[in-house]
Amino acid sequence: YSNGLFAIPDTMLIIQGPTSYRITGEGDLKTNTIDARAYVNSSEVGPFAKQFGVKGLMGSAEAFLEATGNLKNPDFRGWVNGKKFGMPMLNFEEAIARFGLVNIGEKHFGDIFIEATDGKSDLIKDPMPFAALILRFEGDTAFIRSMRIVGEDVSLEVQGDIIKGSEINLKKFRVTRYGNDLVSLVPISFSLNQDTIRFRDIDFSLNDGRLKMSAEAVNKKVKTAKFSFTNLSIDPVNAFLKGSRGVEGILDGFVEYTEFPGSPRLKASVNLQGANLFGQKYKNIQTDANVADNQVWINKIAITDVNNGSLIGSGTFSCNFPVKNGSPFVKSSDTLRFQFEASDFLMKTFDPVFLSKIPKDGKISGKIEV
Repeated sequence: YSNGLFAIPDTMLIIQGPTSYRITGEGDLKTNTIDARAYVNSSEVGPFAKQFGVKGLMGSAEAFLEATGNLKNPDFRGWVNGKKFGMPMLNFEEAIARFGLVNIGEKHFGDIFIEATDGKSDLIKDPMPFAALILRFEGDTAFIRSMRIVGEDVSLEVQGDIIKGSEINLKKFRVTRYGNDLVSLVPISFSLNQDTIRFRDIDFSLNDGRLKMSAEAVNKKVKTAKFSFTNLSIDPVNAFLKGSRGVEGILDGFVEYTEFPGSPRLKASVNLQGANLFGQKYKNIQTDANVADNQVWINKIAITDVNNGSLIGSGTFSCNFPVKNGSPFVKSSDTLRFQFEASDFLMKTFDPVFLSKIPKDGKISGKIEV
């Protein structure tokens, strides 16, 4: 340092855990200018990212950053190359970002271009060979000008903005998978406030069906969640999510979860029309149930077979809810009590769940109590 000029003529090396920094350049306090460069190499980006308020980032990365112009608010340009890079929910084998940010009126404006390959997600079943993202920064807001993820049978398009790194608003959200379209009908807004993720009144169409949801999670634990669905076909839902096969039908109803001290509560009212459960067809299945305090209350279950025979029941049984430490949901020592009334109900309808290897025929009418 001399006469207002501080300089690093030779490279300065700083090592902080898995991250190393190599810095060179100079700044002039008299002219209020800077001309400096930094090279960063990190074998684990998580600790480095936390310093900037970004949690959950994983993988390794190397980066180059150049700062020039105004000392207090310089212009930036550079690049980042990440390996096995991303978040637990979405990560890529390799990602490359190039950026340039210009300071205008003490606010930064500029674009970041990101390309990534061989992506994986907990939500989408198949790998994603390619993804591209263009971000524009204006002050504390990042605008998602274009985001596109392309796989063999899936594509994702997103546009929106991110305010202060925590308030996310998506004006456009569309996913196509095997010809099934999941489209946001209203802008999607959610908050990443410290350890809280909050979704507010998200509304989707899935082909001819509708899906609405609201949720809040704190420290990766769901506090409240509500899903409602109208004319929602299960088959395209299976096309998007990892899940069981062998279930078909049209869903109407809702599922609601609320966290209470001591015991969470789950409430559901569902109607499944044109159901097919593991090869057995039903005209309709309707159920209304609650789960709380290690008890399941089936307020109503009504099954209509393909010949309009019916089985209507209600009851309760004890359980382990929520399931913890690998314990089963229902144990052999749990108790149950059910009442059913059948009217011309086809016996073979029981095949998937009751004595499936024994041929059954005929109809059943009457009352049953268990």
